[in-house]
Amino acid sequence: MPRLGLISNLTGGAPSEAVLENNYSLLFDGSDEYVVCGDDASVNLTSAFTVTAWVNPSGFSSGGDVNTIIAKFKYHSSKFNGWSLSARDNTSPGTNTPVIVIADDSVFTILAHDTTTPTGTWYHVAATFGSATLKLYVNGDLEGNTTENTTNGGTVVLGANDDVVDLEIGRGNDHNGNCFNGYLDVIGLFNIVLSDAQIEDIYNGGTPNDLSGISGLVAYYRMEEGAGTSVVNTANSGTADGTLTNMESGDWTTTVP
Repeated sequence: MPRLGLISNLTGGAPSEAVLENNYSLLFDGSDEYVVCGDDASVNLTSAFTVTAWVNPSGFSSGGDVNTIIAKFKYHSSKFNGWSLSARDNTSPGTNTPVIVIADDSVFTILAHDTTTPTGTWYHVAATFGSATLKLYVNGDLEGNTTENTTNGGTVVLGANDDVVDLEIGRGNDHNGNCFNGYLDVIGLFNIVLSDAQIEDIYNGGTPNDLSGISGLVAYYRMEEGAGTSVVNTANSGTADGTLTNMESGDWTTTVP
């Protein structure tokens, strides 16, 4: 049945009486299904950002797939650039752990959760980047942080030679081998670094919380459409909305966290 998350003020106070109704998620097949959200300037975040998502992996192949949750990441002119939040650390094949990756001209910074996450279970994953520091959170807890290996002064390079780098849900690097296998729901992207307390409050003890009142929100994909071929960016409708690619009507599901 639908889950109702209390809307908190996200500053440590008590939740308000309002609720967030969550009825739908999207199911990705791990093969060629993903959502393209475009290259709008509002989601071209290079010096500070936070990304959060609810994920429920169905499985991991034995190959080098990374089960991308959301990414702005691309190989161009013989170099990798951008960022990617995934459900698998493919630097250690078979290690099914959330991971955030930053690439600056193929200089990689990789921060992974140190505990394998199970399939068939919803969990919340979040990552922040700012002041050349990456942080990774699982179920509201800070799992680690690291300093970026950078050649660009603590910023993320998103493209070169006017190359378009789309924000994608369920895939990264324009490559179907990176597609997510499982359910995704309630994804948020911010142009600031959220605090540990804010990340914990978003996790909300295992029930999705409303993100709309949080400063810095530039993309918010609730997956509440339940039908059709698009997901609306409810943080700014008409900007960075998502288009379902290779997906079917049955990929809208009522399996929610």
